Order: sequence, then structure tokens, then C-alpha cells
Amino acid sequence: MRTPLTELGRQLEAPDARLREQASRALAELDDGDASVLLRAALQDEDARVRVWASRGLARKARADDAGPLRCALVDEDPEVRLWAAIGLARAGDRGAAAQLVVALEEGPTEVRTHASQALHSFPDGGPWEGHLVRLFETGTPLAQTWAAAVLAGRGSAGALAFWRRALRNPGTRVDAALAAPLLRSPLAARDLVTLAARLPQGELRAAVCGAGSLAELLTAPLLALGFEALLEDLEDEPELRRDLYLVLGRAPGMHRPVREAVLGVLRNLAPAEVGRELAEVLGTLPAREAAGVLGMIATVLPDSVVAAVHALPPARRDALFAALHEHELQAFPGVAALLGELLRTRRDSHDAGAIPHGGSASRPGAHTNDAARSERVAGRLLAPELATRGDARSPAAEEVLARARVLGLLVARGLLEERIAPRDGPDMDARGEVRQLLAQLAHPAVERALLPTERDMLELSPGSWDVQDRAEASACAEALAVLLWALGGVEHGASAPPMEARALLERLDAVDPSAVRLRGAGVLLEVHAQCEAWSLRVEQEALEREARAGRTLEPLRTPVLRDALAAVSEESARSGRSPLVAEDLAEALRLAGLGTVERLVSEGRAVALVDGDLAFGGVAIAALDDAVLARARDVLHARVAALHWLTYGGQWPLGAA
Repeated sequence: MRTPLTELGRQLEAPDARLREQASRALAELDDGDASVLLRAALQDEDARVRVWASRGLARKARADDAGPLRCALVDEDPEVRLWAAIGLARAGDRGAAAQLVVALEEGPTEVRTHASQALHSFPDGGPWEGHLVRLFETGTPLAQTWAAAVLAGRGSAGALAFWRRALRNPGTRVDAALAAPLLRSPLAARDLVTLAARLPQGELRAAVCGAGSLAELLTAPLLALGFEALLEDLEDEPELRRDLYLVLGRAPGMHRPVREAVLGVLRNLAPAEVGRELAEVLGTLPAREAAGVLGMIATVLPDSVVAAVHALPPARRDALFAALHEHELQAFPGVAALLGELLRTRRDSHDAGAIPHGGSASRPGAHTNDAARSERVAGRLLAPELATRGDARSPAAEEVLARARVLGLLVARGLLEERIAPRDGPDMDARGEVRQLLAQLAHPAVERALLPTERDMLELSPGSWDVQDRAEASACAEALAVLLWALGGVEHGASAPPMEARALLERLDAVDPSAVRLRGAGVLLEVHAQCEAWSLRVEQEALEREARAGRTLEPLRTPVLRDALAAVSEESARSGRSPLVAEDLAEALRLAGLGTVERLVSEGRAVALVDGDLAFGGVAIAALDDAVLARARDVLHARVAALHWLTYGGQWPLGAA
């Protein structure tokens, strides 16, 4: 009858090296002492992997009878075989063999260094190998010094700990220092790992290392073994550590899961308002795009704190963050769209649709002393389609477009009212009556569904309290309304047409018969969308070239098409160390990519005829527009592209629209 040992012995003689390796591995894991005889034979195999498992098996058993074959294996050509031979001899009582492990710290590959350092760390103090280790720490290569420092620091050497901390910050030795971190058993080492993970760029944290996960996981996996839980116990008194943990949570999706759960367990017990305030401070130190990524990641695990953080941000920073979040594509962050939807909803304890706030801007709820409402309106315009459709990707129906048009019409009408009463000393009763008439239209269920809470807030403000930003938003609403009316067949609205007069738009809106609305076909919408993007791109090109000629720096780019066209030159500029991009870079990119796109659209008949060889706005060639009209064209076309995008792409707002 064949026994398992008999079968494995036969398999060790197979011509296939993979079968012999399997047998050697199985023998190494057996507790049967008779397996050693076969493992000694396997130490003579021509395949290195067979010999590795044989040496590991003999080292695991650490029998005095195996000392001879293991001593011969100390000169094997494979460093991993030599490693396990030394470990086996040291475990069997050969104190001198441990010196071979010190040699492995200098000569072996990463896996060998890891096992050698762990073995050295497990030996009692006072061994003859310690002198070899100290000499290696003082004179070895940087990688060997890093591993030696970790072993010595784990035994209490302050100088070795300082060296390891420097090695962790050095890109050339960082991975080895992180791999050696569990040897230190020090909360100081845990703090260093967290600090580094908070400071490194996200791309580096996500990079695969050592064939076992990302650098983020490598840096965070040792934390619990280093006394990190003791640091978490005092987290409420450690604001700097909390700030670093916010960054690690946001930058490192590959964070070691048990560590992540431990951190979240503590943070969720802290006051969301306090966490939000600190998170806002952290976000304020990051570029908008990176801040958006951090916020998007944290929103999935600390939603209440993220809401508090957004409210705590300065208005301009909040606006930039909302735009960057949308540029990141909200679907990349599960739950973020819904979370920001909650943020946009009114937080008033009670709501009386018939009540009109009295007085000027000072009486406005959260008025201009608290700009949260304004930034939420910016976010509302970014997120309106997502909120209106609850994530549904279908294109809006004609009835939904009409309802949204009526909401925009109310905002446009309120803007006209504000323009009329602005020169006066204060609002009169007629103005209050007209505001009440506007609010009465909100009673229609379809309009109510299409209305954002922040838009209701705008409509309910006391007459005369709108500021310049409010009126600018109403102007953008007029452009969007013109596009929606065109889509419903209510106006003839070409992509290059000049802005329509607001009162004329409202008259057209009043004349729409709800029972007869017909949304233009998807093909027509796509056609006009392509035309409008062509004009938008040409206007951006003209503006950038004028900036270049004047030698000025540029405002943030607002057009998705333009950003795509500039991707290549942006990467090249980053590689060459030129940051930020200068106007000449962007203008050149447009000449190479943008203008070619416009010319192609024109040649395909997807744009109307040129004027003086150029695209035209309001019948005037774009190159001939004065600066003021050119700036107005940018705003108009940007608003139209946004509205067309919503109509043509399933209720999704274009990236960066605001």
C-alpha cells in the first residue's frame, strides 16, 4: 500500500520540474519526521524552486540530524536556499550560522532580506551575529543599512531608528523601509508611515510594489503591529494626526482594510462638525482637482462630516471644488451625487411658501455674510440633472424640458424684477406683489419637481436683495431657457445667434401650449450641439491668443472640448517643468488641435457658413469682436453648451459647467 511519503518520493523523481516542486513543497509542510530524508535528497535537485522548498522544510523542522545537508546548502547558488539553510542551522543551535543571515541582508533580493531580518529579530540578544549586523549598519549599501537599521531599532537603538526614518523618506529605500517596518514595534514608526502616506501623491500611493498590492497598502499594513491603536486612542487630542488620516483616507483607496476600519471607527465617534471643519482646512491646502478626489473618497465613509466640511469652505473654494468634483465624474465616487443632493436641500426647520423675507440683504437667511447659499446654487446648477432624474441616464421628455424651462423662466423674470428695482432706495409693495405672483407658479406639481431648493431660496429672497452674482446666474438661466425653448420648437435659436432679449423669451415661454410640445429629435440636438461646441472652441481660441499677445496669465479653462484639446501640451509642459501653463502654450495647442476641429466641422457642413473666413457670433466674425463682446460670447456659448449637453446626453451636465 502506497503511503503519502511514498507517493511524494516518486513525484520527486518526475521529469517535470513543476511536479517535483509540488512534492518538495508538500514535504516541507508535513510534520512527519521521516519527510526529512526526502527533503535532504531534494536539496540536490537541479531546479532551484525544488531546493528552496527543501531547505524551508528542513529549516522548519530544525533537526540536528539535518545540520550536515543544511551546512552544504549554505554555498548554494540560490540566495533563498542559502537563507533557509542558515535559518535552519541557527534554529538547531548553530549560533555562528546567524551571521549568514546578516550577509543575506546585503546580498539577497527583497524577499530574502525580509525573511532574514525576521529571523534575526527573533533571536535572543547577545549573539555573535550582532557585531556583523552593526558593521553592516555602519558600512553596508543603503538597502542593507535600511534592513540592519530596522532590526537594531527593534532592539532599542535610537540611532538605528533615526536612520530607518530617513530611509523611509528616501524614494530609493522607501519600499524596503516599509517592508522592514514591522520589526520596529514602535508607535513612532507607525506615525512616520501615516505621515508619509499623507504626503505622497496619489499616483505613487496607487503604484504596485513587490508584487503584493499598492504602496498605500504596504505603508499601512504594518500599523496595527506597531502600536497604532494606542495612537488612535488619543486621536481626539491629536489634530495633526487627524489631518494626516483625512488625507490618507482620501488619497489611498488601497489602504489596508483592518487599519481603515480602525480609523473610521474612531473618526465616526467624533463630532461631524469638528471633523468637517478640520477636513475643510485640509481641502483648502490642496489643488481643486486633488481636493475633489479626497472629498469624493471620504464622502463614501464620512458623509455627515463631508457635508460639514463643504459648508465650512470659503465660497470661492467651494465653487472650485464642486466644479472639480463634476470634472472627476461623480459616478467615480459612489454616493457622492446623492450626498451633494442632500447638501443642496434646504435645512430650514420650517418652510412657508407664501412668506417673503422682509428687508434688504441683511435680512436674507445666511445672506452675504454667509455665502453658503450662493455656492450651493453653483453646485445646484452642476447637479440639477442628477437630482432631477435621480441618476436616471435617460434623456428628458418634452414635458420635463417644459417644466425645467418654466423654472428657468421664473428665475429670468425675477432677474428682470431685480434690475428694475435696483436703482431705487428700497423695494416697493408692487415689487413684493410681483414676487408673490412668481412664487404662486411653484404650486404646479411639474414645476415643483423641476425646482431645486436653492432656486426656491433665490426666488424667496426679499425684493432688491439680489447681488451681482445672483443677477449673473439669472442671465445664464436666460441662455439655457433659450436653448430649451428652441428644443421645444418655441424659438428659432441657432448656435451662433446673439443672446435673445429676456422679455421676448418669457413671452415665447408663455405662448407654449403644453398639450402640443414636441421635443426636437435626437439627431437635430446632436447636430446643434456639435455646432455650438465649434463656436465655443473658436471663441476660447481667440480669447487665448489675445491673452498670449498681451502676455497675461490665464483664468481656469471652462470648456471640456478645450481641455481635451490641451491634454497633450499640458502633459508636455508638466514634463518640462513649466508650471503653470503660459498663454503661448495654450494658444499653440489650439492652433494644432482646436482650429483643426472647427475647420473639420465646417468642411463636413456641421456649422453654418463663415463670415470673412471665420466663424461668427451675432453675424460678426469672431476675430473682429471687441474684447467685451468676446467675453460675453464666452459666457453665452458656455451656457448654451451646458444646456445642449443636458438635452442630448441623457440629463448629464457637461464636465466643468457652472
